[in-house]
Formats: sequence, structure tokens, C-alpha cells
Amino acid sequence: TASANSTSYVDSNLPAATTYCYRVRAFNTTGDSDYSNEACGTTATEYALSVVRSGTGSGSVTSTPSGISCGPDCSEPYANGTTVTLTAAPDGGSAFAGWSGGGCGGTGSCLVTITGSTTLTASFMPRSFVLTVTKAGKGSGSVSSTPSGISCGTDCSVPYGSGMTVTLTAAPAGGSALAGWSGGGCSGKGSCTVILSGDTVVTATFKRQGRLR
Repeated sequence: TASANSTSYVDSNLPAATTYCYRVRAFNTTGDSDYSNEACGTTATEYALSVVRSGTGSGSVTSTPSGISCGPDCSEPYANGTTVTLTAAPDGGSAFAGWSGGGCGGTGSCLVTITGSTTLTASFMPRSFVLTVTKAGKGSGSVSSTPSGISCGTDCSVPYGSGMTVTLTAAPAGGSALAGWSGGGCSGKGSCTVILSGDTVVTATFKRQGRLR
């Protein structure tokens, strides 16, 4: 029953791929009119869109129109022909590595036009920051790291996972001594311990043995 003078009516929450036929009649205090002719329509076929999260990082995926909230709801039916936009949001300490499946790639939003059941994979990885060691002063030497990676010398810039603790150790060459550290919260002449929360530059200053600089 619709309100007076209505010219349309929405029948919601119907099953997919089902034909429905309708007829209408008017009524007032004196009685009902005859029924109209029937008009029929078929609801759209629905297919499941599913998201799988992979990788050693973490994050969530949401959709427009709504339905996917992955997290808790990673599979949702959508009508055939619907265009769904999926957006990935990495958790703190993680980064979004990209899409695979459903014709999507890269790290931007993923647009999928539903024509059949579709599964996409969203890959998350631990976020990394670059630790760089520079050497200064008139002396010479090398710097190594625990865990391994920095060997400066030859390799003075290495990415490490967010939150990782890296200990740098200086080894002065003959005739040189470590004058001290700067950057990354380090100072003094012992080992330098850095907790990675962003790209970080640490300088090891070497002096010639027996000199101030």
C-alpha cells in the first residue's frame, strides 16, 4: 500500500536473479478499482567479491559501495555490472605492497567491475626506513651493524623494518680513532644504537690518532 498520488514504489531486499511481476489498483472509501496489467522485471545476478590479505605486514581493505570491510568482512555479493572501488589502509609500521587479481595492480585504489565471482589479494609488508652512515673527520675507519646490513666501507645505506633496533660499531683504521657519533640520537665514542622510526642519518667522525680532529 502506497501513499495517495504515489507514482513509484521501491521493493527492497529481493533475492538476486529472480523475476517478479507486479500489478496495481487504486482504492478509496467507495471501493477498489480493477487491477492494472502486470509488469515484470528480473533482479540482477549477484557475484561474490572476495579480498585476501597476504604478506608479513598488516592492514585493512574497504569498498565503495560499502560491503567489504576486511578486517571482519572480506567477501560480499554485488550485482552484475557493479563497479566496486577497493581501498587499502596499512596499519602503523606496515606499508601496502600492492594488488593482484581482478585486473588490479600497483598501490592505488582498485576498481573492479563485477562480471563474475572475483578474488583479489592485498599484500602488506612491514614498513622500512633507510639507515645511512656517513663518515667525517681527517681519520679513517669503517662502520658495521648488528643486525647485518651496514658495512661502511662499501655499503653505507640500508633499509630496515620500522621499529627495528640497529647497533652501529665503528672500527678505526690504523693511526685513527673514533672522535664520536652524531645524528640518530647517538653521541660519545661507544657503539651507537638506533631505533628506526624514520629515515635516519648517523655520522661517525674519525680523527687521526694523537690529534684533536
